[in-house]
Amino acid sequence: SSAAEEKSITIAYCTEILDENETGYANAVQYGIDQYNARDDAKFHIEDLVKYDANGDVDTQNSQLEDCVATGVDLVILTCVDDVGNKTGAQYCIDNGVKVIDVRGGLYGTADVVCCPCAFANEAAEMRQWWEGYMSENPNTKLNIGVVFATPESTSSFVRVDWVYDFADKYDTVNVIAKDYGEWATDPTQKIVEDWIQTYPDMNLIVCANDEEALGAVNA
Repeated sequence: SSAAEEKSITIAYCTEILDENETGYANAVQYGIDQYNARDDAKFHIEDLVKYDANGDVDTQNSQLEDCVATGVDLVILTCVDDVGNKTGAQYCIDNGVKVIDVRGGLYGTADVVCCPCAFANEAAEMRQWWEGYMSENPNTKLNIGVVFATPESTSSFVRVDWVYDFADKYDTVNVIAKDYGEWATDPTQKIVEDWIQTYPDMNLIVCANDEEALGAVNA
């Protein structure tokens, strides 16, 4: 047998909620695995991707990370439910020789490889640029903004939406009138925005940390 067949590694995809978007990302990783395994110069074989769905629960995800160690996973691609709450599970993996890639970049100093959320910063810069262009063309527009972060510990959500505060400081007619935490999810965000609609009838712009939260805002 070839060296690639003799040596194999296992990758786990551990995500907070295995929704449609995350399933798409996981499928993309599996596609990359398949492409690598098909190469003549592959130095090892990568087993089919192992997927874990924490369903938004910190303890469940920590248990799944422990399972990764117990089942001999070599590498974990981790999207934390909570950057603070899941640091224990990530550290457990590292202490037991399992490499961890932190997708959102909230585990600085913990994960072996931290994916710095520079893409999120670029998206935020583009969003701010678009709204500044809009205000230049519509200088009398009044914006009363609600901001939905993820969780207080999820630093990547700050990168995505903090631009709103600098944007509001630049214009007298732009104000942030409410903020809350949607937990990266649709249902909590929908409840938040439903309450805001009643409390702040003048609110006319909502900025969310991800697509799932945005869907909750639309549903409200």
